[in-house]
Amino acid sequence: MVGKSRNAAGQERAFRWTAGGGMEDLGTLGGDVSNAGDISADGTVVVGNSRNAAGQRQAFRWTANGGMENLGTLGGGDFSFADGVSADGSTVTGWSLTGVGQWHAFRWTAADGMEDLGTLGGDSSFAHGMSADGSIVIGASNTIAGGLDHAFRWTDCGPCLADLTGDGSIDVLDFFVFVGLFSTGDMRADLDGNGVLDVLDFFAFITLFAAGCP
Repeated sequence: MVGKSRNAAGQERAFRWTAGGGMEDLGTLGGDVSNAGDISADGTVVVGNSRNAAGQRQAFRWTANGGMENLGTLGGGDFSFADGVSADGSTVTGWSLTGVGQWHAFRWTAADGMEDLGTLGGDSSFAHGMSADGSIVIGASNTIAGGLDHAFRWTDCGPCLADLTGDGSIDVLDFFVFVGLFSTGDMRADLDGNGVLDVLDFFAFITLFAAGCP
C-alpha cells in the first residue's frame, strides 16, 4: 500500500506500508513534499512526485535499494508527475510539462528515459495507468488546443523492423537494403520471423512499408 501522510513537521511525505514493517517514509527529491501514486505488483517499486530543492514537483521512482530517483521532465519543462507503474516496476507513466509549457503524457524506462506520448491533436495529454507489461498506456488528451479531453489508449509498437537503414523512417532505400540482404541470405531480411527467407518476407516488408514507422 502507498500514499501520503503528514509527518510531525506537517510536511506531506510519500509512504509505503507493509504488514511487517508498517509505514515507511520514502523521503523526497530534496524538497519538503512527496506523494506516492502507484506501486509495482511485488511491492518493491513505488512511483509518484516530489518537490526538488528548487521547489519543482517532479516524477520519481523509488526502490528499497536505490531510494528515490528523479525521472526528469519532457524537453526542459519544470514539472512532472508519475501515476502508474508496470507489474515489475521497470516502466513508469504519467505526465510532464514540455519545454513549450504543454502537459504531455510520458512513458519512462531505464533504457530510453522519458518518452513523449504526444496528444490526440491538441496541446495536452495525461497518462493515468498502464498494462502489467508496460506496453499499453491509457489516459486522456484533448483533440484541439483548449478543447475537451478524450480517452486514449497508447500502444508500444516495438522496433520499426523494416527501417533497415536506421534513419527512423521506411522508404525506398530500405527496400534496396532489404533486397541486398535477401539476395545474400542475410537473416536480417527475415521480417516475418519464421526463420526462412522467402516471398513472405517481401509481403512483410510491403505491410511494414505501408504502415510506416510509429
